[in-house]
Amino acid sequence: MERSDSPDSFNKIKLRSILDVDNSRVRFEECVSTVRRNVINVDGSGSLYSGESTNEEKKEIVLEENYNTGSRNVVRRNVINLKQKENTDVPIDSIHLPIPQADEDKGTTTSVVDGIDEVSRYGSLTENAYSLIYISDACCISFYFGLFFSMFQLLFPILALVNAVEKKPNVFNVPVNVSKEVFTAGVLCIFISVPTFTDLLDAIEHFQNGYNKELALKQASGATYLKWLLAFSLQLLVGGVFNLVIFILIVQSTTIIEMFLNFAALQFITDIDDLAFSMAKRGYFPNVVGRTCNKVTKHKTPKLKTQRFRRLCLIFFYIFFLSWYVYIHYYQHKGKYQCKRLRVQLTDSYIHKLPLFSGFYKMVDVIVDSRHVFVDENSDIGQLAYFRYCQKEKAFVFNILDEPYNDNNLTKIIESNDICEVSDQANYMQSAETQGYDIMETNPSDWMIRKNSFTNYFYPVDYFALTCADCTPETCNGVCGGENKNECICMNHYGVFCEFNNGPCDSIQINTDTPKFDSHNIPFDNRTTHTVSSSFKMLRTSDGNIAYFYAKPMYGYDHQDGYMDFLFYSGRRYYLVDLKHTDSGMPNSTDNLTKIADLVSSGVDITDTTPWNSSHPYYMSAPIDIDTPSDRIDPIGLNWYKVDKNYADYSNWEQGIQIDTVLACADCVDFPGHGFLCPHDYSKCTADNVCESFYE
Repeated sequence: MERSDSPDSFNKIKLRSILDVDNSRVRFEECVSTVRRNVINVDGSGSLYSGESTNEEKKEIVLEENYNTGSRNVVRRNVINLKQKENTDVPIDSIHLPIPQADEDKGTTTSVVDGIDEVSRYGSLTENAYSLIYISDACCISFYFGLFFSMFQLLFPILALVNAVEKKPNVFNVPVNVSKEVFTAGVLCIFISVPTFTDLLDAIEHFQNGYNKELALKQASGATYLKWLLAFSLQLLVGGVFNLVIFILIVQSTTIIEMFLNFAALQFITDIDDLAFSMAKRGYFPNVVGRTCNKVTKHKTPKLKTQRFRRLCLIFFYIFFLSWYVYIHYYQHKGKYQCKRLRVQLTDSYIHKLPLFSGFYKMVDVIVDSRHVFVDENSDIGQLAYFRYCQKEKAFVFNILDEPYNDNNLTKIIESNDICEVSDQANYMQSAETQGYDIMETNPSDWMIRKNSFTNYFYPVDYFALTCADCTPETCNGVCGGENKNECICMNHYGVFCEFNNGPCDSIQINTDTPKFDSHNIPFDNRTTHTVSSSFKMLRTSDGNIAYFYAKPMYGYDHQDGYMDFLFYSGRRYYLVDLKHTDSGMPNSTDNLTKIADLVSSGVDITDTTPWNSSHPYYMSAPIDIDTPSDRIDPIGLNWYKVDKNYADYSNWEQGIQIDTVLACADCVDFPGHGFLCPHDYSKCTADNVCESFYE
């Protein structure tokens, strides 16, 4: 046995087992943690004896093992006429010739290193921060160095995960839909991501190989089971979170470039632990960390011969992530991640009847150009208003058709009317050019509108509101119910989202501090003037329910002379109109207002039926724009304007000059200590709690 303490070997031990068979010497060399050299000779009779090397000519075969790569080289070294002193060996850099394989059955020997057999059964640690945690002593700076960079690396995917995840129902913020090209790129990225982000698979390999206490502690006293469990559990967590985050980013990507950039950014972060190890090994950190890195490089771990479990793990992750991705894409196509109900408010600046198509639009199972169609919930009354996408225009468009629809013929009607070509029956409005799949991503201020059905030129829209009306606890101040549980049902509040604490006034009148509505001439009638009422009552059905028109109450006054005055909401404004109900055969009666309320509540479009065809608007209110300070549940406090009518086109109503008339609530309020008083002038109230001035 020879001991070498050369400083060039870093005080490491070289074990050399030498076997002479028929004047041939076989030497196995291996770096271990102590310096030891064994020389075993065989004489001509085949007997083993311990002795020193002789001066005879010998042939040497040197078998070397590289534990970092697992490669094995067999070298034949011929030493001719070599005269050596006793206890000397052939220099390691002698001339040698490689041979592909060692001779078999020339003799067998086992090199015993701390009781472990066969070099081929050893694996090695990956050069990263987790390996430092494993083999370093718990009180050593190397341990905290590895722990710091491991936690530092874990922080990045956690921050990305927090940023990517949202509240229900769309937890992962999945886009409405993606193109086939983006979906294909996502599949390819999943194939690349699993083996690229190696921490997950590397940790699984260590857990598969297990922990060998005898092997670990004789190489590094700090390589305990608890630290082995800590290091590779932490690596497993980091690898799992990284793969989850990159999957979410792939799902959220709407373009190929966006997907690749997310992938590249995360790939850089996954190399932080490897980069820290490399810099420590090159001396950028304290020397003790560098020395521990060298131990990691040479540290042996148990290595199993079978690779089946690792392959099964890889296949499992592929199946898991790909199945999840296909599942998500399937429901993207079905519209699961899209707003199911739109709230729309249209402008009346160019086409005054356009706001009549304001309201709620529901998503239907009709898909055109890979996008869902939204249909007006009130379109079953005779006209079909809807939003769809036109690939030719690269824009979403709004259209109105004079065709009733049902679930059976809706697809046929939409596909048979090519609204991508502008005509007098198509394309009233369109968005700016977009390749997106979500109409909610369009900017309402960028939409264009036609002035009328006779021009093909589009003008910038002056006002257009488009919001998602899906019922959620954040948007509904009541409970979600109705069709598909997507309508807001109010309990003690009012409005489409129960946003108003107080209900509409039952009785309204002209504020006593402002002038009354002027009398006006009635066209096409022998009667020259019509005196407009100064007070109005809210319309109620025969069942006592409020008659809402476009989610706001109607008000009326019956003059009992064949005419009635009405205040009705058109989708953006209140209009004051007169109605000659006798033209429709409706006699003078005290319940005419109730009959009109029943007609409204039945769902009939009163603006396109008798007796409304003979009505005339004379005044219009200021706009009531949704989600703005002007939004309210009744016409109280609004400014009023005269209606300028172009008699060449009598259907065109334009806003005229402003008048000073303002409406006030005539419902009395109970003031503590003072009783019921009129709220706007504190005048007395009648027995039914209505302002006395209401009857003047």
